[in-house]
Amino acid sequence: MPGVKTDAIPPSKRKTVAVIGGSFDPPTLAHLMVASQVVQLGCADEAWMVPCGNRPDKDTQVDAATRLRMTQAAIEAVIPEEFPVECCDIEVRVAEHIISIHHSPC
Repeated sequence: MPGVKTDAIPPSKRKTVAVIGGSFDPPTLAHLMVASQVVQLGCADEAWMVPCGNRPDKDTQVDAATRLRMTQAAIEAVIPEEFPVECCDIEVRVAEHIISIHHSPC
């Protein structure tokens, strides 16, 4: 990627992050299981659950900020604190609609 110096980070310090996006309206136990299994199976070092912002192509019942809080609360309620599953707010903070689809086999 332009502007990213991966050689500046020693291979032993590099992390693989699984980005799991969705509307999470609401976040379910299945969403949390997917995030934790990706790490447990060694497919990634950590998993980030990324609730989408407001979408023009999908009717969500709950606004983006509330879905973000629900996702964070679900992670805190189910996933042990030391386990590397986090909630990321990037799509809720960004005003524009972000479309990205990339499936990576484990």
